[in-house]
Amino acid sequence: MVRLRDFPVGIEPRPFQELAGLTLGHAILCAPTGSGKTEAALLWAAANQRENGRFFYVLPYTAAINAMHARLQRFLKGRSDSVGLLHGRAAHHLYACLEKDYPADALAAQGEAVARARLAREMYHPVRVCTPQQLLRYTLHGKGWEQMLAEIPGACLVFDEVHSYDPELAGLTLGTARLFAKMGAKTLFASATLPRFLRKEIEGILQTTPIRPDPGQERDRHIMNRKRHFVEIRPGTVLDAVPEIAEKAGSGRSVLVVCNHVRSAQSVYRALLKELGETDVLLFHGRFHMRDRRDKERALSASESPLPRVLVATQVVEVSLDISYDLGYFEPAPIDALAQRMGRVNRKGDTPVRIVVVEKTINSHPLYSARLTLDTLQRLAKIGGALAERDLGEICDEIYGNGYEGEQRQAFEERLNHPFFVDFERNLVAGRHERWTESVIDKADGRADVLPQCLRREYDKFRAEKRWLDADALLVNAPVRRYWRLVEQRTDPWEINLPYDSRLGLLEPGEARLT
Repeated sequence: MVRLRDFPVGIEPRPFQELAGLTLGHAILCAPTGSGKTEAALLWAAANQRENGRFFYVLPYTAAINAMHARLQRFLKGRSDSVGLLHGRAAHHLYACLEKDYPADALAAQGEAVARARLAREMYHPVRVCTPQQLLRYTLHGKGWEQMLAEIPGACLVFDEVHSYDPELAGLTLGTARLFAKMGAKTLFASATLPRFLRKEIEGILQTTPIRPDPGQERDRHIMNRKRHFVEIRPGTVLDAVPEIAEKAGSGRSVLVVCNHVRSAQSVYRALLKELGETDVLLFHGRFHMRDRRDKERALSASESPLPRVLVATQVVEVSLDISYDLGYFEPAPIDALAQRMGRVNRKGDTPVRIVVVEKTINSHPLYSARLTLDTLQRLAKIGGALAERDLGEICDEIYGNGYEGEQRQAFEERLNHPFFVDFERNLVAGRHERWTESVIDKADGRADVLPQCLRREYDKFRAEKRWLDADALLVNAPVRRYWRLVEQRTDPWEINLPYDSRLGLLEPGEARLT
């Protein structure tokens, strides 16, 4: 059995990390990005792990989960086979990891990857990295829910970056945490920007201990007072800043550009290619197929050096990717999203660097609340000089002071008090599972995995060779409701008549691929 306390985290702990390692029971960990939040969470888990107890590290996004899986494998050196990966595309990540072990035998690598992915759904791995939805399959009585009766008692769970959950998922997650606590599990909620209202929601269902940097301790005070960024609120769009971005990159600075929409990021990437050339710019967003996505994740891996000179991305870089750029240019967003983007710029530095937040988005479709975004920009504009970590927390509390309201509050309350949480024992019928669970926890929002028509020949070739994962890796998750008239074939997989480019991803109708 893996005992986390037997594995050193490899750092000299800061006072707040030492506190995490001494805290028994449920906890809320709030610490800036780049301060060692993950190490603190591992120290907490080591202190709370029971004999033969399981450990779940929960993250919201696939890229962050894959990165954390690799990180925990390095942490548990010598026992890396104890770490399981649990999300819908886990087999693809494992397949890529096994390429070095099976350099000339794709079918053997595929078989091993599928087997390992299946094992992660069983009781084999004592440590697992997963999405919150994978745990909801237990509590909402999805297929195989009975497994939690053996795995959850005595388990430790870390829910990282909970600030990014929408009200429905937040309610389901807190309801799950409450149920797991009754079964004897211990939970830690971790975030760099956890609004006060959400902390109170958590404290209302669990008796938690706060863990945060102590301003009375020098090493903690240093990270709280550290000023890593000057924030400039600038008129216009990111496209207006392209010449400046190219000039900064040309002078040797690395630049992170984050847009709110895929099409906006593609437009900025095209413009920067004309200025800098392909070798200096990388585009990363959620509308690439799995094979290209794996290549981009490798390019952004901490083990790769150097990082791309300019990275143009969407929100996929906001959570738990251990990257650090010299400068940042961001589209407008609420403070929690901006704080996560800032955490990928000057991550370990003490000398402030410039962050430019433009006032307008390229795409007119709103992704975030206009009120929250405007309030964020106004408050950031009032700060004179460099921005301290404590400033981000204070702004976050101000922006989200009222918490969930109206329909959001109703959705949160309904999910938090779901009958399967409240009347869990009454619904215990072994062998029965709810068929509707998949639709509840995996809301597609009109999205589906589709095959771009231009990749059909390659897809059929892989299928003929029984290389199922390679074929599946050509599917792209796309908003099919928006492109319904372009779906040419509605058998499995759906085929869509849209262009695809390995550097740009899935394109809009009529848009040209790069030459």
